[in-house]
Amino acid sequence: MIEMKWKVLVVIDESAAGRKAVDCAVDLCLAGFNSKLYILYIKDTEPIQLSEEEEKFYGSLIIKANRVLVNTVERLERLKVDFEIIGCHFGVAVEEIERVERELEIDMIIIGAQKLLSFNRLLGGHYSERMIFETKSPVLIVKPEHKSKVEMLTKVKF
Repeated sequence: MIEMKWKVLVVIDESAAGRKAVDCAVDLCLAGFNSKLYILYIKDTEPIQLSEEEEKFYGSLIIKANRVLVNTVERLERLKVDFEIIGCHFGVAVEEIERVERELEIDMIIIGAQKLLSFNRLLGGHYSERMIFETKSPVLIVKPEHKSKVEMLTKVKF
């Protein structure tokens, strides 16, 4: 029998849905889904030339992203899950996800998503909606209401 290890890209952000994407990926790993998780923090923004004020703004985004990544690393190390941090991306999310998918030959993508307000839909929606159809790998969408099996079993809040 051939042993296969899936390469799973887990796209996260600072939202509850982003945390739930990690929870779901951990659930799959601990349930026997032989995989390595590749963690990518995304902030979907238009690339721009930065002024001093914008550099300060992006500095605060980088601090948030690093905080989210540190918390994610701590959780995954504690649970002894095989993972690698890809890094942070501030820019067009779908393009970066497609690039990582190609370079790492990703087998599956897990992303958290939540329902958008009407105003946000008018502005183009969330990158997760576009990513579903623009990537080649299967995409697992995790809702913020997802109940983590590991969390329920261990009674440990991630």
